[in-house]
Amino acid sequence: MELAKKYTIIIVTHNMEQATRVSDMAAFMMIDENKIGRLHEYSPTSEMFLSPKDKITEDYITGRFG
Repeated sequence: MELAKKYTIIIVTHNMEQATRVSDMAAFMMIDENKIGRLHEYSPTSEMFLSPKDKITEDYITGRFG
């Protein structure tokens, strides 16, 4: 947390507990059928995990797929 005061730190994880514990902001990205990476949602972490705006984000974080 000390480093985050001076630097932007990006963590890539599939562990939802870790993401909620260590981040202020979260992004959810998936590869589409054409193998192109798409950003589905970017918001404060608590907002994304409590009330995601994108159905694909909600399905992933609730364990419906992934």
